[in-house]
Order: sequence, then structure tokens, then C-alpha cells
Amino acid sequence: MRNEFGEEMDRNGYVRSVFPEDGCYFAPDRYSTCGGTDLVRHEVFHHDQGGATREMSKRYGAWVTLCPCHHGHVHNFPQFGRELQRETQRRVMERYGWTAEEFRKKFGKSYI
Repeated sequence: MRNEFGEEMDRNGYVRSVFPEDGCYFAPDRYSTCGGTDLVRHEVFHHDQGGATREMSKRYGAWVTLCPCHHGHVHNFPQFGRELQRETQRRVMERYGWTAEEFRKKFGKSYI
């Protein structure tokens, strides 16, 4: 299966992330696990009630791998989540050649 830009989706509906997939995004060297050995996928945009933005995060590569410690930080400390949302939006816009307005139409708002 592929998204509308021809990018391959895995069996769970994920397109290749806009971030390197090695290690925790917040790790100092991007390869250490910081707070554990099990990395998790975190869909960066996931706040709507119906799950549409979570699915779009998967579809457009707006996800990142995080160690359990930093995954908790993203959910519990707003500054971590906001930083990640801004950087993810920039990367998604760059990958697909979107303007901030085009991003907003897809995801419901701009985080920049």
C-alpha cells in the first residue's frame, strides 16, 4: 500500500518517518536509548477525538521513535510536545513541498 505521494506504507499504515529512525529523537547522540531499551513510535499529531490526525501522522511520516522516558515527557511536559510538533511540521512541509496553509488544511492547525 502507498500514500497519495507514492510512498510505501508498512502493514500498520506507517510511511517512513521524517526523522531518522535510529534511537530516541531526544537522545543527545540520537543512538542511545536514554531511558530504556524499548523504543516506541510516537505519532506527533494525535489530539483529535476521532483519531484522524493520528492516522495522518502515520500516513505522512509525522512520527518519531522515543525511549519510554522521553515518550512520557512528550505527554506530560508541554514544552517537549510543542518543540516536536514544530520540528515535525517543518519536516513534513519540506518533504511534501507544502506551505503552512496546506499543512493546516490537512492537520487542522499550524504548529509553527
